[in-house]
Amino acid sequence: MQETNTFTPINTTLEYFLKTNGILKNEEIISRLSGSLSEAGGVIDAAKKNNVELVPLIWTTAPPLGRILRESLERLLNELLEMLEKESSRGVDAVVLSLHGAMAAEGLDDADGYILSKVRRVVGYDVPLGVSLDMHANITERKISESSIIVGYKTEPHIDMYDTGYRAAELTFQAARGLISPVMKCVKIPMITPAEKHDHRFHPMKTLLEYARKTTQELGILELSIFPVQPWLDVEELGWSVVAISDNDQASAAEAAKRVASMCWEMRREFMVEKTPMNEVVETIRKASEGPIVISDGGDATTGGAPGDSTCVLSNLLGKNLGGEVLLNIVDPWAVEAAWSASINDMVELDVGGKIDPFSKPVRVSGRILWKGEAKYTAMGEVGKGLTVNMGRAIVLAVGDLRILISELPGNPFEPEQYRCVGLDPQKAKAVFVKSITGFKANYESFAKKIMYADTTGATTHKLKSLSYFRAPRPLYPLEEDFTWVPQVKN
Repeated sequence: MQETNTFTPINTTLEYFLKTNGILKNEEIISRLSGSLSEAGGVIDAAKKNNVELVPLIWTTAPPLGRILRESLERLLNELLEMLEKESSRGVDAVVLSLHGAMAAEGLDDADGYILSKVRRVVGYDVPLGVSLDMHANITERKISESSIIVGYKTEPHIDMYDTGYRAAELTFQAARGLISPVMKCVKIPMITPAEKHDHRFHPMKTLLEYARKTTQELGILELSIFPVQPWLDVEELGWSVVAISDNDQASAAEAAKRVASMCWEMRREFMVEKTPMNEVVETIRKASEGPIVISDGGDATTGGAPGDSTCVLSNLLGKNLGGEVLLNIVDPWAVEAAWSASINDMVELDVGGKIDPFSKPVRVSGRILWKGEAKYTAMGEVGKGLTVNMGRAIVLAVGDLRILISELPGNPFEPEQYRCVGLDPQKAKAVFVKSITGFKANYESFAKKIMYADTTGATTHKLKSLSYFRAPRPLYPLEEDFTWVPQVKN
């Protein structure tokens, strides 16, 4: 599983998977992920409840980044296929995969669809193939044609990963036992939107999800998923999607997908966002009497595939009297290496950030090392609870009021543990910057005095018109605004 950002100029490699989360195989998957709030945790429990013999094969995930190297993809996929071929020779009743749905590789826009097609070659089309996907998956004709069942997250922040894995597995088991005959219909919508308003708890996404639930009840649909797509993905077939699954009722599945897709299109303008300029963010921090103020650096969101080394925030904060500790983080393995021989409390000068991010430049800073070591922690919040997060080697640099966490790997900015594991306390800080667009709210809202969205540059900008899309289909809202569209059902 990996989410791709094609505007990030650094490829995802097999080594990146290994460094960040590693690869689990066979029974190790059950021993490590049973009880976790991951899709795998949901599949494991669904198998137990439904009296299914589970044969775990392989599990690996990497933080979002640029296109995966084709060689890396093939090596991972070949390992999966070899395991699957061995089990298929003994007889396989069903297959369940947990993918992201927005993974792209070198020369391959739809890497997830490619994986599904290769799995189909092994097991054939008589074996039910269920797939759990991220809410931000890009649904393609290939994904629909190669799958029996597709179930997507219904939440952002993604607090239903476990539920999604469970539901995808349960429906697949039912299909394998002949209890249901799933029919899947999809409508693609020519729109992409910034992710800030994909939060399921608030309008407009809340309104859409409520309408989707009402529609499924009225039409007797087994499952309906809205996929508001990862927008920083310049690929063929890019766009929002609605996927509806019925029990052997093509007309109802098609009608449900069309109704919900039409509502998505009607509400498209309500997903556009405005953010607070950095100079106003700085003044808000300075004037605040208490904290923490938690601020989304959405332009450089590592959760959306940005490299995490933008200096937009750092350059705006440097040299300012902020009146208290302000926490921020930057991914920069070169800066970590340059400072690694120094000791705690040593003063160092470093060129920080801007080495990968094409929208900023490195910033020279002088500061005191407060912490150094291997930065690892276990996710404690609802988003991926129980999973180990590895940021590699890291240092914490004190520069005036700033406490800069510089790490080799991005980690998971959803979690306050990202700062706690290196000796920083977000709850005691005056302000905390997070490289996340919405996911962080699940864990920070309980103690944040205020949440802000900073207008920052980067590969996950909300200003989609500022990016150059060459492969995406056109017209595509909001790149083009004045055109009509009529929903068409696929499959």
